[in-house]
Amino acid sequence: MGEAKLSIRVSVVLIDGGRILLSNHIEDDEPFWTLPGGRLKTGETVNEAVVRELKEETGLDIEPKGLLFVDEAVSNDRTIHGLQLVFRGETVGGAFHPKPEGQYLGAEFVEIEKLTEINFKPSVIVEEIVSAHASGSRLVPKFIQRQY
Repeated sequence: MGEAKLSIRVSVVLIDGGRILLSNHIEDDEPFWTLPGGRLKTGETVNEAVVRELKEETGLDIEPKGLLFVDEAVSNDRTIHGLQLVFRGETVGGAFHPKPEGQYLGAEFVEIEKLTEINFKPSVIVEEIVSAHASGSRLVPKFIQRQY
């Protein structure tokens, strides 16, 4: 078996009232939603990456407020290894102007209750967000492991 390709992604949970900011993407002609963010660049800190990605995708200036989830996914054949660092974030400036490009179709704030009705990847994160919102509790940092 060859060495697995490692991909590190940063993303943010940005909640405004009962709505959460999501990014809309398309892959293999299938649209889906995910948390806004993107790949970490070599030499960039994770905080720098999440701030940059949100600015590029949405025009918003955010401040990371702590690590919320570590989402690790490994393909069944172990050739792909993904690590997503999900931060809690707070808007500190900028103007909301999503900038669609390529497979990125834009971003919008979606009612948290509707998360279970849309194609969201990875679904395990939706379960955590919806459960905390329904119970009125805060999201608790968590390590998530899954296969795809």
